[in-house]
Amino acid sequence: MNLIHLKYAIEVEKTRSITKAAENLFMGQPNLSRAIRELEQNIGIQIFKRTSRGVIPTAQGKEFLGYAKNILEQVEKIESLYHPAQSDKLLFSVSCPSAGYIAYAFIKTAEKLDLSKAIEFNFTEAGNMDVIKNVSEGNCGLGILRYPSSQEKHIIKMLAERKLSMKPIWEFQYQVLMSDSNPLAHKMDITCTDLKDFVEIANGDLNIPSLQNPDIKQANHHDIINRRISVTGIGSLFNLVSTIPNTFMWDSANPSEFINRYSLVEKSCKEATMKYRDILIFKNDYQFSKLDKMFVEELENAKNEALYKILKNN
Repeated sequence: MNLIHLKYAIEVEKTRSITKAAENLFMGQPNLSRAIRELEQNIGIQIFKRTSRGVIPTAQGKEFLGYAKNILEQVEKIESLYHPAQSDKLLFSVSCPSAGYIAYAFIKTAEKLDLSKAIEFNFTEAGNMDVIKNVSEGNCGLGILRYPSSQEKHIIKMLAERKLSMKPIWEFQYQVLMSDSNPLAHKMDITCTDLKDFVEIANGDLNIPSLQNPDIKQANHHDIINRRISVTGIGSLFNLVSTIPNTFMWDSANPSEFINRYSLVEKSCKEATMKYRDILIFKNDYQFSKLDKMFVEELENAKNEALYKILKNN
């Protein structure tokens, strides 16, 4: 019997909803339904039934869930008894593309840490394949992928093969970022032709799928823009754009507070029409810690702030 399946069943009982429980567990509804069915098959009883009041335990299910709670309580006591130091350590790790709003969410999460406790807090920028590898091999608990929306089926298939789950973050179009002193800063609509006399600050790691000439590559972007400085690291990119005159970079939209720190502005580009997606990935049986949930919440907040700014400007 899988202890994780017991946790799943207890969450369903608490929420009285497969959909809500799946959201709380950061997993897909079909995966949760499948896990509950497997648990019922293993123990030979029906745990839940659907009613007008939601999903509730059967008589046998209620008895089983009582035992399940006792089992998990005993497991927690054993873990706390023999691993007290480990349970007190704050652990968090994420592997992701270079993106301002993700870095902002990480910073906001770090600001809430209890610095009196032992901490192991890791933020790794990487390309999609490395992100998938880091998560599937357990080097990182969470990962974020960025890809053109047209590649959705390919990405989902790849994750399923590696027994990884996903949670959508958002779909977006790339924005042009530049210093608020840039001559184009007050122009409403930016085109590639507008950018031809400026220097692009690009991600030097071609394996990282962000800040790296988006879909307008197909519109002879390299022919139009032939001045480029390549560096790695989101901080370096933002610092260069904010300090070197007549430069720009590409990124998804960011919260105002974050770009204001660098005295930057964001502009849409007429040629950047392709849509991209960011998704959160994790192992199918991954259990989200309090820090994981805190980061996901800050990620959602950062995304919403960025979206609000776009809607407001439009």
